[in-house]
Amino acid sequence: MRAAHDPDSPATRLKLFRDELAIESPALFGKNAIKTKAGSKAPPRQPTFREELLKEDPTIGEPNFAELLGKPGIWKQIFFASALGICVFFYAADRANLDTRWLIAAHAAPFLASNDRLRHLRKRLLTDKLGKILKRTQDAVSFIPKIITTPFLWMFVKASNAYISSSEGTRAAYQICFINGVVWIMWQINSLKPFMKAHFTHNPLSGRYITLLTSVFSHQSFIHLLANSFALVSFGSAATSYLMAKQTQNKEGFLESTPKYQFLAAYIGDETSFFHTLAGLFSALASHVVAARIAYPRILAELRSSKAAKVALSNATTTLRNFGETAKESAAMNVPRAILPSLGASGAIYGTVLITAFAYPDAEVFLLFPPIPLPIIWGVGGMVALDIMGIIRGWRLFDHWAHLSGAAFGLWYYKYGPDYWNAARVEMAQQRGFK
Repeated sequence: MRAAHDPDSPATRLKLFRDELAIESPALFGKNAIKTKAGSKAPPRQPTFREELLKEDPTIGEPNFAELLGKPGIWKQIFFASALGICVFFYAADRANLDTRWLIAAHAAPFLASNDRLRHLRKRLLTDKLGKILKRTQDAVSFIPKIITTPFLWMFVKASNAYISSSEGTRAAYQICFINGVVWIMWQINSLKPFMKAHFTHNPLSGRYITLLTSVFSHQSFIHLLANSFALVSFGSAATSYLMAKQTQNKEGFLESTPKYQFLAAYIGDETSFFHTLAGLFSALASHVVAARIAYPRILAELRSSKAAKVALSNATTTLRNFGETAKESAAMNVPRAILPSLGASGAIYGTVLITAFAYPDAEVFLLFPPIPLPIIWGVGGMVALDIMGIIRGWRLFDHWAHLSGAAFGLWYYKYGPDYWNAARVEMAQQRGFK
């Protein structure tokens, strides 16, 4: 018979000690060190610190959303706006020289030419041009009964007379409004809306730079278009009158047949659309830089912060009810605000308004509501103060940064723009060999 198993024997105690040591330090006994009875289980392995972290957040070690998205660029946009602005400015100066030189040559007595006489001649040539268009139109529709064509021809005559009798600045504003109107019509075509959103709104997160320009002429709503057109026509004429007066004081004695090139260069690109271009580009660029370098990092910081989510959740059920605000609105106050695409000519128009205000500080403007007169300096000061408040309070109804940067550009151009304009005309005249 085999001897009974004695748990207190030295051999038994040594075996138990060896098994426990093998479990705690397997390397001491090699791959066959741990020998347990059938059915027994080894103690569970303790998870590492990294494994504990992965339980809390499985995305640890992976690129986060901000790293995948990248930081919005600004240098391409700055280069594009700067290069285009300089090219437009010098091109407009060259066109002004060519237009003036052509009218002097067409003048009956070139040696008696003056700014006023050249502008009178320009208006007469415009009258002749519109008269020829009317005559060709009458001939083209002569086969249609007059009862149908007469109302349309009468409207053309009335519109032509109003256009001819307008000032140079007003006619330039009409041309810009026409371009804006065409773009607005394109917005109303459903099949074109994806194209318009991609190419006629500027999104700071898109990486595009062409839209800095195209968005200046883009208005999606009719009210937006109407308000900007009214402001442009109202203040464009006054701003152009100031530019005309400053031009007559140039030391070089350069004549200028029309100030529209300077006004349109100082609103973009061809003779019907140059001030408006520079002011529009500058305001759009400033808005882009603020969105990319201030608003975007702030939004990412808020998204990474758990505090913002906790505060929003808390406010969703508690605070601000006594002030008539719903829980949903209360929570929304703590949610990071989106960076939205922008469009419109408001920044360029702000520049025009600033020139008018400083050129004619005694002028008055009428409020829409209440309809009372107000000194233009007060009105402009109120607009600027409202935009500053909008930035501080985080209002999103308007692009306040674009408004303020447009106003800043208008103030700069009021002080220095005419001198740079005359210098550009002198340079372009020398390049062409004009005397």
